[in-house]
Amino acid sequence: MKKIAIIAGSTNLILAQGIANELKIQLTSRIIEVFANGEIDAEITETVAGSEVFIIQTSVTGNVNDNFVESLLLIDAAKRARAIKVYLVQPIFPYQRQDRREANKKGRPKRKSVSAKVIANCYQKAVGVDGVVVVKLHADQIEGFFDNDCIVENIDPAKLFIDYLKSNGIIKANYNGHKKPTMVSPDIGAAKSTDDFAKLLDLEYVLLNKRRVKAGESEVLHVIGDFAGRDCIIYDDLIDTGGTVLKALEKLKEAKEKGAKDVYLMAPHGVFSKNAIHKLGQSEFKKIVITDSIDNPVIYRYPDKFDVISLAPLLASVIRNIHDLESLSGLVDNGG
Repeated sequence: MKKIAIIAGSTNLILAQGIANELKIQLTSRIIEVFANGEIDAEITETVAGSEVFIIQTSVTGNVNDNFVESLLLIDAAKRARAIKVYLVQPIFPYQRQDRREANKKGRPKRKSVSAKVIANCYQKAVGVDGVVVVKLHADQIEGFFDNDCIVENIDPAKLFIDYLKSNGIIKANYNGHKKPTMVSPDIGAAKSTDDFAKLLDLEYVLLNKRRVKAGESEVLHVIGDFAGRDCIIYDDLIDTGGTVLKALEKLKEAKEKGAKDVYLMAPHGVFSKNAIHKLGQSEFKKIVITDSIDNPVIYRYPDKFDVISLAPLLASVIRNIHDLESLSGLVDNGG
């Protein structure tokens, strides 16, 4: 019977070890070196011949391009070592926000790359990856950038956040006359996923109306919907600079007696560019809840502000089901 081999990239050893622990196996040893000129060398130092290899790698802010090249080299090394199948488990897909050519002022497509498509091509055509496991893609159409012979599993971690909300008493079976919390969509693009999330919990949601000033900076104009006197839960796929959500927090709170009570911020991916962690750590958010898709040790300077949900049990189950050719539907059934 073919074996499972788990190989950790250099980006998130804690998550990789957690997955291996859940599967009750050892990490397969590898050596990753960076030469003086910046080139990367990747070597697998145990046999993986005849095994199904799962490479655990993510994208760390400031090192996205190096992380991407390292992923390619590890996939290629496993293929050359005669692994029967090679899968990349990459919770946050690089360049995923560059999934289309935006229109210019004349309504014509800009002369720019569809970078997410280029990344997909490199994974499947340059090194021949057999499958990619991602968590909550920014745009679902990225799945279509891969050919049919490359498996793409886009895992929705909503159930993990629902369990958190219930276990921490934010979502209750009975509110005893108090107002239910309200979901908040940070922009129109997230409205559908916010609505889906709200329906799972039988909650209403409000929409932030914003305009983008420039890349990485938005202005929140107003909030559409009833949030007065309610706890609010902002849910998005990722937090980058934190600018939009901090402005949303200000808008939700500024109405004073007509404003929100406690505001929670939840996202699968804490990208946290620039000084986002420090700004968010000192903010009025009641809690900021992310997963460990990216290793962010700086957040532990604010232990009362940040909570981290581990993806290890979920991703280990996904790996096990892929290996056993079983359906993944039960793993991502978010049921309220």
